[in-house]
Amino acid sequence: MPNLRVCGSPITLSPEMSYLGMTIDKSMLFKTQFRNASAKAERITTKLARILPNVGGPREDRRHLSSVMHSVLLYGTPSWACTLDLIPANVSQLNRPQRKVLIRSICGYRTISEAASNVIRSTPPADLLPREREAQFEKRRFGRHGQEGIEPKKRTLSAWQERWDSGSSGQWTRRLIPNVTQ
Repeated sequence: MPNLRVCGSPITLSPEMSYLGMTIDKSMLFKTQFRNASAKAERITTKLARILPNVGGPREDRRHLSSVMHSVLLYGTPSWACTLDLIPANVSQLNRPQRKVLIRSICGYRTISEAASNVIRSTPPADLLPREREAQFEKRRFGRHGQEGIEPKKRTLSAWQERWDSGSSGQWTRRLIPNVTQ
């Protein structure tokens, strides 16, 4: 490890750096970013959930719970969306806080599956949203449509429908709501 000094002060080297609110590690897999964003989103969800009791049924003010959490969780999406295919742990880091906020917003029990809570709340899984945002970014920036010119939102909905059809959890909800796009 080299011994670096600037004006006599030592500089310590670190395996990661923070830039514009994102933590970038030396492997460029954003594991620390996912861990930090997930923890922050869970803290925000917990604080917001305290002021919204889990009674009275789903209302419009509960919808904002998930939008605040998604803003924190999906910050800097175009930079790290490609790592979701490489690191399965990153996918679970994204979906964990989303499930908690969705259950709170639909006034459901904690036993509701992740897939069922997404469908009941009409919110795609958190790991599909970064891919959609990345495609929207590329479309705005470079004029590319991505895969076969399909709109990003339609691609997200079709991927969600495939996951919903092939999933093993949420069987009862699947009988009631077979199509996630409606």
